[in-house]
Amino acid sequence: MDAFRSGVDAIAEQCLAGWLRFGTRIVTSLYDDALRPLGLTISQLSLLVAIMKMGEAKPTALCEMFHMDASTLSRNVNRMRHRGWLAASRGKDGRTMLLSLTEQGRDLLQSAIAAWRIAQERAYDLLGQE
Repeated sequence: MDAFRSGVDAIAEQCLAGWLRFGTRIVTSLYDDALRPLGLTISQLSLLVAIMKMGEAKPTALCEMFHMDASTLSRNVNRMRHRGWLAASRGKDGRTMLLSLTEQGRDLLQSAIAAWRIAQERAYDLLGQE
């Protein structure tokens, strides 16, 4: 029983995965709070930025880039298309879907930069520059 309790104590006090998950949730909430007035989350902002930089993005490339499963990406993309931020077109082979920002999506991304900077400062204040 002592080994069991010491193991539980070690996990509670030393688990890097637990600390990182906790820290990630805190930092994510900083960004989400700053972006909320725009109706945007940090996950969606990251997708918009990636698609903007790529010009047109294949969903498989986004899944690989963000280590995201296809269903999670699909859910986000569907919401973003419904809101008018993304457009989908067929690739040259007719089977591949290509995602791009609409004018509304580009405008949103431009508006999000100021909110992102505020969240970035708050995150640095919380975590430190180093």
